[in-house]
Amino acid sequence: IKAGGPIVWPILFIAVVALLLVVYKAIFLHRVHGNTDRIMNQVMEGAGAGDWPACQRIIDEHSGKGWPVVHVVRAGLAERDGDRESIESVLQESILKELPGIQRGMAILAVLGAVAPLLGLLGTVTGMIDTFRIITLFGTGDPKLMSGGISEALVTTELGLAVAIPIMLLHTILNRRADHIIGDMEEKAVQLVNIIQKRKLVGNKAGV
Repeated sequence: IKAGGPIVWPILFIAVVALLLVVYKAIFLHRVHGNTDRIMNQVMEGAGAGDWPACQRIIDEHSGKGWPVVHVVRAGLAERDGDRESIESVLQESILKELPGIQRGMAILAVLGAVAPLLGLLGTVTGMIDTFRIITLFGTGDPKLMSGGISEALVTTELGLAVAIPIMLLHTILNRRADHIIGDMEEKAVQLVNIIQKRKLVGNKAGV
């Protein structure tokens, strides 16, 4: 740290903030991604039998877990008496409402991953400036006088890359996890629309 100069501290600060953000986001995404396939199968069974109260009970049982898919399905069930366009509109609105929570912090993590190597580059520049300043004052006769600036240049570059590479890798992993949850919401929304429309068709035939 001493060899890297003052630029080391903001790089270390970025590393700590990124670590806390990664831990928080990993826990959050793990918590909001439940066994939605099992829930949706139960809802499909209830809808297939025309037992909408049972479908609602299934959703209510899992409503306290904070799963975005459950919130989307609940909104769709509440609008099941409308036409297909209105149901799809409500589901899309519900999905859009869940997106900020899922994606929160991802942009910050990407920015931290981009800033860390830039700070390392800044440390490289300042280190080389110090080196040339010493050369101007004392010449090149004593290499030890130049070692401080060169060391600062190399250490900050190394530290900036060492911090940035894991951040970008973890950002990619978390981003794929978030995309999977978003895709799961969209998939379950389409399934719910098809279930409701199929049930209406069966009801209309039975009425005929």
